[in-house]
Amino acid sequence: MTKLLSICRQSVAIMLLALVSTMGSAVADSEVQGKNIEIKPFIAKYKLYRSGKEHGTAERELFALNSLYRLRYESSIEWMIFSDERFESSEFKVENNQVKPLSYKMQRKGTGPDRTYSVTFDRENKKIIGPKKRRNKRRKKEVPGAQKWDENWLDPISYQQQLNIDLRLGKKDFKYAFINRKGAEHEYVFKLTGEETLMLPYGEVKALKVERVYEDSDRQTIAWYAPELDYALVRIWKGKSGVEQFDIHLSELVR
Repeated sequence: MTKLLSICRQSVAIMLLALVSTMGSAVADSEVQGKNIEIKPFIAKYKLYRSGKEHGTAERELFALNSLYRLRYESSIEWMIFSDERFESSEFKVENNQVKPLSYKMQRKGTGPDRTYSVTFDRENKKIIGPKKRRNKRRKKEVPGAQKWDENWLDPISYQQQLNIDLRLGKKDFKYAFINRKGAEHEYVFKLTGEETLMLPYGEVKALKVERVYEDSDRQTIAWYAPELDYALVRIWKGKSGVEQFDIHLSELVR
């Protein structure tokens, strides 16, 4: 009987500890959900490397438009006979720490054919208006691949701002459904894998290491975000089968 009572007391103690732990987790989750992340404008400049040699520059800028935001990206790359100049922009709003894109544009010129894409998120009518399918550039139509509206859809660069917000909220796993530049649904999955100290043109920075999770393991994309710089994106490395394709380092940051 004494042994039975002891076992019962231990079981009750374990249940109470589990309950307290669950309550603590719930409180923490509640605090996180109730936290309103401040969106701070910035201008970030980068140097693009391949095999240790500089081959271009890039710039990201986030600025406020009254109650909206615009994230802009520009890059210029020269490598042997290859050249690429790219401009992307996303206009969005933020509600309850969730990025809500309104429009996305991309222009690319250089080696190969030039490209221009635009995607509009018609939030009032809950539909996507994507790239033209005909020669008339003024004609736009709803893209067949995006028939079911999702309030959480992002675009090819606004997901970067959502990742910034989610890192501040303490998340470690990330999954983003977005509409790509052709107007079709796509998904990115990321995982926080550690922390590293980087030596960049900007200087020495402690950064969180975030890796993209691929079904195809031949590709690798790693991004680093610096908490001490409001979780600014400070480096991106991309490779395939272990061979570097490019390495982007932060050189200047203005807030």
